[in-house]
Amino acid sequence: MKAKFVFLVITALASGAGSGLLVVSGWGEPPLPDQGLEQELFSGQQRFANLSGTPSARVVGAQHDFGQMQAGMLGGTHQFTVHNDGDAPLVVSVRQVEGKCQVRSSGGSTIAPGGSATYLVSWQPPPMPGRVQVKLELQTNDPRKPIIPISITGVTTGIVMARPSILQFQLRRGETATRTVEILGMGYQRLPVKRIEWDGGSQTPCFRARLLPQSENSPREASGGSPFPSRKIEVEVLSGLPPGIHKSNLMIFVDEDAKPEAIIPVWAEILGAFHVVGTHRDPLSKRFLFGRVRRPEGKTYLLTVIGYGEAAGKTDLRVQSVHPPFVQVQIGSREKIPGKTSWRWTVQVRVPKDSPVGRFPENPSSPPGRIVLKTTHPEQPELEIPFEFLVVP
Repeated sequence: MKAKFVFLVITALASGAGSGLLVVSGWGEPPLPDQGLEQELFSGQQRFANLSGTPSARVVGAQHDFGQMQAGMLGGTHQFTVHNDGDAPLVVSVRQVEGKCQVRSSGGSTIAPGGSATYLVSWQPPPMPGRVQVKLELQTNDPRKPIIPISITGVTTGIVMARPSILQFQLRRGETATRTVEILGMGYQRLPVKRIEWDGGSQTPCFRARLLPQSENSPREASGGSPFPSRKIEVEVLSGLPPGIHKSNLMIFVDEDAKPEAIIPVWAEILGAFHVVGTHRDPLSKRFLFGRVRRPEGKTYLLTVIGYGEAAGKTDLRVQSVHPPFVQVQIGSREKIPGKTSWRWTVQVRVPKDSPVGRFPENPSSPPGRIVLKTTHPEQPELEIPFEFLVVP
């Protein structure tokens, strides 16, 4: 990334006579002519030209790397000290070399032999994240060190976040759905979203996304009162997806780097002819998290299978397989849901007494517990119900 310019204020507190204000350049202002600037910087040197002795400049803190700070927020400070180790007065002037900035000197410009002057540099980070490099020069009447470079460097960073941070859809087969996610740039004065991509490329067979036009309002108005600039992205679930869980990651790029600044997980659960509900269902993993079961007591959980459409009224369900095999499953009779073209079955899942102690599944990479129901529905012959539980002594 290119270097960013910062705003600098330098205050010099020195022992000795003389004080004044020196403005090298301001925001949007042309620099002073070289001749006038030279006269301003070195006007005090001639009065000491014929004095006996030699000044000797020594600077503590001439190089400063502030590390990282958030762009667009509060700035930082750095202090460096100029010592005069010689036996004649040291005349010091400050001028900018790199970076558009404003420099003020409100302290003395002459340091007596054995004295010192402390300079406090205050800066604000640039409006956009990137590399910061500011170079100043101390110009002195020390014949051995007429110019002493001062360097301030660092990196400013920003935070890009999404709200909501995860997009979740649940819809029937053949339906489509659209939602909007807002991207906020913390530490930015403006948020230049360069591109958006899905995992594996710009296209996905499940989802479509487009960056909405930039609002003409101020960043605060455009982001609903937030002090951070924002952009909005419209995410659509495509039609014709088969029943099941479809997921991808939407990646947000705000510059030309290969690394995305924000990643938004997008999930779409396409409901088929059946849908299983229960109080222990986890919306992210789509599993039933039954929790702890005490071995001497066992525990029973109730789930409900909902079937949609006229064909569900003629469908029968039976247990085809259960894993782990000691879990007991019983299906109730089919009941019509009043006022709707749908039916329901109660499923009783029991972890019996004296079940083996352990976690099911054994670890996060192992497959979960699973109930597979056989159906007579023409569109969905099988229905799988994943679950997790833990048996403790």
